[in-house]
Amino acid sequence: MPPEERAGLEDRRQAIKPGSAAERARRRRNLDARRWLEQIRAERRPTTTPEQVERAALRAKAVAHLARLDAELAAAVDDVPPAGDFFD
Repeated sequence: MPPEERAGLEDRRQAIKPGSAAERARRRRNLDARRWLEQIRAERRPTTTPEQVERAALRAKAVAHLARLDAELAAAVDDVPPAGDFFD
């Protein structure tokens, strides 16, 4: 075997990682998926619109109002004594 051919085969042998064809295919898919995920993470997120900001503020206001109502209801229930002899 000529030295040039031997050098080419040695370069190819070192370029291919050990493992079965299925393992190499799995590594390639994982690498592709990792690159795809990095590309998605690197993309700029769309800016929020004024309508989205307004909806978020309204949602927060509604959640706060419901929390106040729940607290008032819990306080009112604690003040009322339990009904006795209801079913007697």
